[in-house]
Parts: sequence; C-alpha cells; structure tokens
Amino acid sequence: MVQVVDKQLVVFDPKQTEMDFYFHGMKQKSVNQTKRVSRDAKFMFDRVYDASATNAAIYEDTIRPTIDTILQGYNCSGLTVY
Repeated sequence: MVQVVDKQLVVFDPKQTEMDFYFHGMKQKSVNQTKRVSRDAKFMFDRVYDASATNAAIYEDTIRPTIDTILQGYNCSGLTVY
C-alpha cells in the first residue's frame, strides 16, 4: 500500500486506523494477535505524482525546465519510475 501525502511525501505501508472490535456485545482488547504491524515508512522526493497525473503535467514540471540547459550543451537525463 502506498499513500501519496502531498507533492513531495510518499508513505509506504501506512498505518491504518484501528476499529473497535466487539464479541458478544463486549469490547475486546485486541482483534487479531497475528496482525502484521505496518512499517509507516516515509520518503521525501523532489516531486511526487499520483495515478491521476497526466504525461503533459509531468513533462511540464520535470523535463521542460531542463530543455534550455540541454540546448546550451550540458548533459542531462530524465528518469521516471512507474
């Protein structure tokens, strides 16, 4: 599970909210002893896009600003991970 928090923060395996568990009308202290603990690993990036981002928006934010630099003779590469 991946959660895009904002334009720079991604959380892998986010914590999920606990829900109260009742058995025979009595609230139980724990639901499942074998439940896997989430890692809640947070990573910062220069820019993060969610699934609704268009190719044009990604191009405008990432590659287009480097075009002048490339035309001046500097080496440049653009990398996208999907």
